[in-house]
Amino acid sequence: MALSTSRLSALGHDLYTEHILARPGRTAALGAAALIIIRLFRYAASSYAAYIAMGKGGLPLNFFGWMLQGSLHPFAKWDLTSPAPYHNPNVIAHFAPYGREKFLPAPLPERAGPVPEVPGFIFPQRQATAKASPEMQKRMRAFLDTFVEANKELLVRKPSALEGVGTPAIFPRTPAEGGKAQQRAFMKAIKYETAHVHHQDGSTHVTLSLADAEEVLTKGWGRRHKLSGVLGKIPYTYLLVYAPRNDKEFETWKQVVAAGCAFIVAKHEMRT
Repeated sequence: MALSTSRLSALGHDLYTEHILARPGRTAALGAAALIIIRLFRYAASSYAAYIAMGKGGLPLNFFGWMLQGSLHPFAKWDLTSPAPYHNPNVIAHFAPYGREKFLPAPLPERAGPVPEVPGFIFPQRQATAKASPEMQKRMRAFLDTFVEANKELLVRKPSALEGVGTPAIFPRTPAEGGKAQQRAFMKAIKYETAHVHHQDGSTHVTLSLADAEEVLTKGWGRRHKLSGVLGKIPYTYLLVYAPRNDKEFETWKQVVAAGCAFIVAKHEMRT
């Protein structure tokens, strides 16, 4: 027999009185749990919106991509400006024989001003403040073209294998491509990609020697990737170099990119 509306109402009231009001401890626990769930939902919604705002990168720009990068956080490193790993004998051996060599032409100046804000995502790693202007990004892309052309027996410019079409990148030109450069084993996980520039903000990912990466970190020009050195995949010296804001910083940026390329192809003198 179907219960009447009044009977259902009375039954609900009895259950509420017996199981909720009569047990204040349970009421408090349920309230706390509800508050935690609400806060987690708000955090997740905010994080997802920020992830979408970063724009296209190596992972899908959707809920799946957001969840995937989030699942990698337990493996992430957080001391991203410390050069300490670069003095570890095992790391030095991994980057042999050129890891401790310097390819930068001179010590870098200290970077002036505040450190750019970099959201905490594993992928993509980009800066959210102090971005390069559209004009500066044109100059950066022009430099990549000119630099690769001047060293075309060693380098080739192609769309990024990590970021996708629209992101210019530099690779070593191997004999199979008519070049003289050899692929370095520790670069396999990042598909042998030496450097790429993010068109969303003008920041750059580049792999440097241990000595040059330490110089970049200690002078405030960039930071390591959160998965650098994890499971021996992404190189310890795979750095995010901050976008240049003016002519002086542009010159420093060019030196850093050239040093990364010189390290990967094991050639100190690169034409610029």
